[in-house]
Amino acid sequence: MKRDEVILSYRCADLYYRQDISQLEIAQTLGISRPKVSRLLALARELGIVTISIKPPELFNQTDLEKRLAEKYELNQVLIGISKDGNDSSIQKAIGSRFVGEFPRFLKKDIKIGIGLGSTVYETSRTIHLDGPIPSGISIFPLMGLAGRADPAYQINNIIDLFAESLCAQRNYFLAPAIFEDAAQKENLCKSKQVTEIIDIWEKLDLAVFGIGGPIERSAILFSSFPEKYLVQMVQNHAVGDVLAHFFDIDGNLVCPEAEATMLSISLSSLKKIEPCYDFSYRPFNSSKSY
Repeated sequence: MKRDEVILSYRCADLYYRQDISQLEIAQTLGISRPKVSRLLALARELGIVTISIKPPELFNQTDLEKRLAEKYELNQVLIGISKDGNDSSIQKAIGSRFVGEFPRFLKKDIKIGIGLGSTVYETSRTIHLDGPIPSGISIFPLMGLAGRADPAYQINNIIDLFAESLCAQRNYFLAPAIFEDAAQKENLCKSKQVTEIIDIWEKLDLAVFGIGGPIERSAILFSSFPEKYLVQMVQNHAVGDVLAHFFDIDGNLVCPEAEATMLSISLSSLKKIEPCYDFSYRPFNSSKSY
């Protein structure tokens, strides 16, 4: 690499980043082509002449935003986790960190906790570590059946194990799928004692931890055994998210009520009765993410 090229790269970077001059104007000033300006700017980043960092916004009041979100959506509490960068792993760790900081105050002796699945819940379950004494008699229960995917983030019993290990808790597993071909098949399997016992517990849970999924076109359910006729209906009705495979539209209405009869998942009406509920989600807020 020639010294003159490095110097020219520095001049381009100075004009572009410090003096806020467009690439076209730089090309005219230096007597070179615009594509060459672009290449020289890339070289400046490669050589470390230019370094770019993204910081979480400091111009908003985090506590105030949490309060306003809670008021708007009628929630008891909102916690915002701010990630160091925009990749999924960093976002999930930021959410998990806020969760772990608040979680211990809800734990008590003989508490029954329902656990969902998904990438953020799974990431949290892997990193959860509680300092200090843990109440005895904690029991962990799945909030839905097996998702039928190899991805560990969707292996509900695996997530149950991780939470239970951190909390020294009793583990309760589902050995039934979350999705059935039809309502009759579900009804037959739900007669088994193991399934019935967990379904009965859903009405007695003290705490629930679950994720809020994104739009149907990005949902992992597209790669599951969910019946195609329901998937088509969800796409056509513009599902914007889901809670434990209950998909809803922008107004919060279920987009495929017919599918409810084929799913082994705690109902939304039962979920609403549980207090507190921890639901994980993340959406862009410049460089911050919230749940």
